[in-house]
Amino acid sequence: MSKAEVRHGRLREILGDGGFMSTYELARAAGVSEVTLRRDLRLLEQMGVVVREHGGARLAAGRLEAAERFATRELRNPDAKTAIGRRASELVGPGEHIAFNDGTTVMQVANALLAAGTRVTVTTNALNVAMNLSEGSDIDVYVLGGLVRRASFGTYLPAQGALAGQRFDTAILGIESMDENGIALDHAFDIDIARAMIDRSQRVIVVADGSKCERRGRLELTGWEEIDVLITDFCPDHLVGPLRRAGVEVLLTPGKDEQL
Repeated sequence: MSKAEVRHGRLREILGDGGFMSTYELARAAGVSEVTLRRDLRLLEQMGVVVREHGGARLAAGRLEAAERFATRELRNPDAKTAIGRRASELVGPGEHIAFNDGTTVMQVANALLAAGTRVTVTTNALNVAMNLSEGSDIDVYVLGGLVRRASFGTYLPAQGALAGQRFDTAILGIESMDENGIALDHAFDIDIARAMIDRSQRVIVVADGSKCERRGRLELTGWEEIDVLITDFCPDHLVGPLRRAGVEVLLTPGKDEQL
């Protein structure tokens, strides 16, 4: 067990005893500097273990709180995400093997596939996406095992070789941000899975509402040259040139025939 894992376990124990604690109190109790503590808390928050609040942190309430946080993200641009999900599902043909990462827009693609009754096979690291899709009799679902990130219900650090030998017709990926250089995610543990899905797919579709242009993700996933299709509700002018040069097909919702 690494030193960081030991610290993380200690922080869970400390927070489990007393609810909210200030950064100062936590650092003293854990015997670490406040700089180290803040770094640990950021990672634990990304994993859904803790909730950072002003001046300190508390232990996450578990699955219910994670579900509420996911539902809150679903309420951001819900109409755009629904339209994007529906448009993406229309590009999927019967019999395809689809790779999904996690995310609220990806969930809308899954819901649209389920509603359409399209007979496909799906491999995903998103437990909530898998649970939704398992309700349909026409969709076979495979889940990539690993540690569960409570903030998104996605697994990460999958067993070695979990994707070895897998081949996908299409990867449908949710992202954190997009700009002239390409697409980005926020968390290092999401990169490996998304990267493997890109490498093992004949076609890569990115689903992202226009707000992703207003953010700057922490970690670059790939440039536009590896993306075949972008489905979005808004594409700013500064992205048009890079997308065209990379040969990306851009589909704008809600109009089915709108295309740059």
